[in-house]
Amino acid sequence: MMMQMCGSGMMVAGILAVLLSLGLLASLIVLVWVVIGRLRRESPLATAR
Repeated sequence: MMMQMCGSGMMVAGILAVLLSLGLLASLIVLVWVVIGRLRRESPLATAR
């Protein structure tokens, strides 16, 4: 009984870890996208084209 509860608890912890890491990865992608967009907008080379 104790092993089953420990196994299910570890599974829930693993699922939470996966969800949190996916959220972190998505937020990092959005952050890089926003920074690249701002740099391209403020760059004098982008307006010269």
